[in-house]
Amino acid sequence: MLPVYPGEGANVSGKAAELEARGRQALEKEDFALAESLFLQALAEEDDPSIRNNLALVRYMAGKPAEALEVLEAGINANTPNPYGRALAAHCLAALGRMREAKRMVAGAVKNFDTFLRIMKAEGRAVPESWLEYAVIIMRSAGLVKDHGQVWDLYQRWQKLHLPAECRYLAGIAAFNLRRFRQAASCWIGLEQVLFSSQLQLVSIMADKGLIPPFSLEYDWFQKVGRDCYRQARTEAELQAAVAEKGLFRLFLLVVVFSESMEQELKKIALEAIVCHGGDWGREVGLSFLQSSLPDDKVKLMAAEALVKAGVFAEGEDIPILIDGRLQVMRIMQTQVTWDPPEEISAAYDQALSLRDQGKVREALLLLEEQSRGQIIYPPAMLLLANLYRMEKMYDKALPLLEMLESIAPDHPIFLFNLAAFWLARKNEEKAKGYLERIDPKLGNEEFRAKYRLLKLEIETMSFRVIDYEDSLREDIEERKLTVDPSMVRGLRNMPAEWVRAACAFWKVDYKTRKEGEAALVAAVTSPAAVRRAVLQLTPEERELLVYLLQRGGWARMYTVVRRFGSMDGDGLLVDEPPRSAAGKLWLKGLIFVGRAVVKNRKEKIATIAVELREMLSEVLSV
Repeated sequence: MLPVYPGEGANVSGKAAELEARGRQALEKEDFALAESLFLQALAEEDDPSIRNNLALVRYMAGKPAEALEVLEAGINANTPNPYGRALAAHCLAALGRMREAKRMVAGAVKNFDTFLRIMKAEGRAVPESWLEYAVIIMRSAGLVKDHGQVWDLYQRWQKLHLPAECRYLAGIAAFNLRRFRQAASCWIGLEQVLFSSQLQLVSIMADKGLIPPFSLEYDWFQKVGRDCYRQARTEAELQAAVAEKGLFRLFLLVVVFSESMEQELKKIALEAIVCHGGDWGREVGLSFLQSSLPDDKVKLMAAEALVKAGVFAEGEDIPILIDGRLQVMRIMQTQVTWDPPEEISAAYDQALSLRDQGKVREALLLLEEQSRGQIIYPPAMLLLANLYRMEKMYDKALPLLEMLESIAPDHPIFLFNLAAFWLARKNEEKAKGYLERIDPKLGNEEFRAKYRLLKLEIETMSFRVIDYEDSLREDIEERKLTVDPSMVRGLRNMPAEWVRAACAFWKVDYKTRKEGEAALVAAVTSPAAVRRAVLQLTPEERELLVYLLQRGGWARMYTVVRRFGSMDGDGLLVDEPPRSAAGKLWLKGLIFVGRAVVKNRKEKIATIAVELREMLSEVLSV
């Protein structure tokens, strides 16, 4: 919604002022009929620009731009500055398709505003807050006529006036439309008024990296447009039109895909809408996701399924996809979930149980893995397979199976119990507790209830154990999955919250939540000035290690790093006591990441630099 014209207060008095105030209240509640009636009564009492502008605004908001323009004409033809009226008239003209006249009206609004600023400066007076609000509608009017360069220039010219936060949001829209994606991300950092601002930054960075093909945004609140489009698109045709016509709806769907807090099913729906209804642009998004190291594996699998549904790949056809840094082939097949399996599946399940009880875990795994590649899913068999993976510490294979079972039966107490046990084993108390709290403790037989009580006790006492396991915990983090060419987003995901805080302190970025901190770090490492400042703070040994990695394409096997620069043994969790090793110091600053990657078909521990940093570090360090 456009801002209500605040008026200057002193120009309207008595009954007119009272009617106008009531009219503004009705307009803010979107009671257009009552607001129009009150403004008409106020205008009859006193013909003032503030009343005229608000009467025009209510008619424009009610979908009557021609009538709104008639109300404005007397005010905007006067010699007195009326930037709000001219900007609103530009909105009306654009709605009527009279774009050339709308552009002239925008130019008049800018001229009025600049003239007033010069007068205030010459008289040594501060610009009234009411006039600062006019910058919002002026920038929006410039955006409506698709003059993105002017929107950006106006923000640059006026930002020292302490403009409303919405102006920074609009400047980000302009930068995005000009394909200055890093500038867009910078504008959206820390915008509390905009939901999912950190995800907006992430989308911008991914567009900058070429993962997301360029598209244009409208100058409105993205979450409102996205929510409205989603509610109104009740048929496939309406959804296709919304994705094709509304850039902000595309942005809304991308934010859903990249939001960690969103449920997997919502992410799947959003990505499917992009790929299936976004035409060539949407199909290009899906295909680029498959070949990039930036999206996580779950999103890539969703993209593959959406591409099959869109007809880009046939069911059962080989689909090339980058997993763990390696280009692999997968196939999408329709599957059937059954709790009453055919005899051969039931027999295989019984045999796997017997092999497990005999201690032949590897044989049981091979048997169940073969069954999992079929077109029939038997949940008890998949649960057994997940638990065998857990026994073998193959956590990256166990979790997708457990999450698949959760999607099949979200409230099944045994599935929830096993997910809680999984996260307890991974020392994630918060997730373990979350799954356990979803179980009704009265369900199941006495054996299950006894196991429930024991697991609950384990989770509750987890945070009170006084055991010195920091070094082993750091080693666990080193074992986490990584790629040889990770994005900053991917590398930060492996870092504990306290490490992210330390990295934010080093890069001097402000944040309130971990997600905001990660987004701010992603934006910071794409700034050449910030990278230069970071390098200046490093020790000679730290710089030498960065040069060593850059000369080898940005990464190296960890044993070669240890041999030359020393081990991280004893560095613990790196925060309570400053790390001693060069690798530990750089990892804590987010300048390198350590993890397990697939190198020539083998899992190797590596040290690697995020892809966003490599080019700028090479320039600064003259590599």
